[in-house]
Amino acid sequence: MVETRYWKTIGMRVTKDMALEFASRMNLAATYLDEEIEEFTATTHEGTGSIGEIERLFDNPDEFAETEEPTDPSIKVILQANAWTKERKARLAELKEEVKGEVLSLKDEEVAEMVETQNLSVEEASDRWDDKLKSRCLQEAKIVWDAEFNERVESYQAELGLKTE
Repeated sequence: MVETRYWKTIGMRVTKDMALEFASRMNLAATYLDEEIEEFTATTHEGTGSIGEIERLFDNPDEFAETEEPTDPSIKVILQANAWTKERKARLAELKEEVKGEVLSLKDEEVAEMVETQNLSVEEASDRWDDKLKSRCLQEAKIVWDAEFNERVESYQAELGLKTE
């Protein structure tokens, strides 16, 4: 079995070869516009400190062999939101049924309005209203889903101590 360690710098478990490969790619080179001299200036960063960090990481026992690896709270939120999103289809089906009664309670009033404003017969207006019932229930269900989902995410963020606004 290949020896691995959790490397906090990149937030994942790595083999030594993997970590060294990451470190070799950490050398940064970029340019930025220096407005005082009105030209681009090159900047570099040598990631040589990473090699020592990797050596120390693999010279010492695995810090997280017996415990769960640390996870950044924002990553936890993303993973949980992804799990909740997988429940979306089933929840939308439930919500469509829940909102259907509310939508149906509006039918008489809205059909009467259609008859008055669009010069339709009651039967024509009722048929048009019925044709839109399924899509309207889905639309209303999606609005409820979005509100529930956002509430769950914001509550979880607060639980993890992440500031939400």
